[in-house]
Amino acid sequence: MDKDGVIDRLDACPKNKFLSESTFKPYISLDLNPSLTTEAAPNWELRHNGREIRQHATTSKPVALIVDRYFDNVVYTGTTYAADDSCYGYIGFIFGYQSSKRYYLVSWRHRHLNIDGEAGVRGVQLRLVNSYYLPSTTTYAKSLFYSNDVTSYTKLLWQDPNLKGWECRVSYRWFLYHSPSIGFINILKHAGIFLNNYNFRVVVKGENESLIADSNYLYDTAINGGRLGVFAFNQSGVTWSNLKTECHDRLNYAISLNGSSYGAMSTISSYGIQGSFTIEMWINLPTNYTMSKQPLVCTNDSTLCVYIENGNLRCKVGSTLVKGSTTLTAQTWTHVLARYNAQEAVLTLYVNGVRYGKNGEVFDVTETYLEPSALLFLGTDKTNYFDGYIDELRIYNVQIPDVDIDYHWQQLGLEREYNIYTVTGHYTMDNNTESEYLISNSHPYQCKKQYFKCAL
Repeated sequence: MDKDGVIDRLDACPKNKFLSESTFKPYISLDLNPSLTTEAAPNWELRHNGREIRQHATTSKPVALIVDRYFDNVVYTGTTYAADDSCYGYIGFIFGYQSSKRYYLVSWRHRHLNIDGEAGVRGVQLRLVNSYYLPSTTTYAKSLFYSNDVTSYTKLLWQDPNLKGWECRVSYRWFLYHSPSIGFINILKHAGIFLNNYNFRVVVKGENESLIADSNYLYDTAINGGRLGVFAFNQSGVTWSNLKTECHDRLNYAISLNGSSYGAMSTISSYGIQGSFTIEMWINLPTNYTMSKQPLVCTNDSTLCVYIENGNLRCKVGSTLVKGSTTLTAQTWTHVLARYNAQEAVLTLYVNGVRYGKNGEVFDVTETYLEPSALLFLGTDKTNYFDGYIDELRIYNVQIPDVDIDYHWQQLGLEREYNIYTVTGHYTMDNNTESEYLISNSHPYQCKKQYFKCAL
């Protein structure tokens, strides 16, 4: 399929000509506490063409090996075994690795241990490493040890409530399904292997074939893919074998509203909007769509409303209205964006990254107070309703500069870097089918089941 010379059924990534086999060659070795000079650096050995990794050094440092290849939607499996009679440290693996300051870490302790009054808790843990600092100090290393959040370093996303530890000289088979195009994360440690369309799923096979841990469905969109790796912290004799990677298609869904359905989102204050804002989304209008008002995102008091009327994109803030002059094309995915610069009192519309005609910007916007408790709705202003598809809705509590609007609207999935702009609401529409809730990275968006469907 990708014309790399490898038969598709034998190709680990049949749609990516740069990835065809499961191997951790070449790799990057990480010493995550280089300030601890009295301890040995990691000593890696790769066998079976990079499908087995052994760490030979006896060291109390946190260490990792990262494959020098980037993955988006991927299935990642392997077996972990500690050939040591002292089960005292962490073993695990890494995914979504973008740098030593930013990655997901799944780690597992054999027993509880406190350091400096903080606990390293037994059991499987999932944490987001989103550090302001490089791993140049002991503080960074301790943030990987502690099972609680560490400000400016790590965030614990899930801890196995059963606190089941791993055992020495026992093989554990684990399975990861990571789909950054969906915001769900699910960790399951079990004797079997399961594959579902969720963002993150881990399965571990123990010798007794019993369930070890199940996280149920978690949700996180902080990292949109990255490199894979293995991890150990203060644990000797660890082997990761039978390592395998398989690429999977990106999942992409939209929500379909039928002219009487709508979604209740959250309040203005919950999105952090106090003045400036940017609201963007993709829309697809049906053939012969109505010329009447079709709300996209509006407050229940109508002080803020992005909508379509007479075939034109419009936005109202208080008593100020800005409207385009070009008719939107039916049966076509179109990117629309409304931006309000409160400091300069400018309200602007964009369609497919371009300012929306000569009337698509209004200056001297009348100063408007946006009521913090005002509720945002998708597809309605409580009088009129939207008919069509909506996808990738994002809300920012800042105004995005022109140069970035022109560039980013064209990117697949609109994967903006979250550390550049304040994304206070992100609705991919990918994370549920016939369920009652659509989930944002920070806000639940409720939509009555009988009123909507998710569609390709």
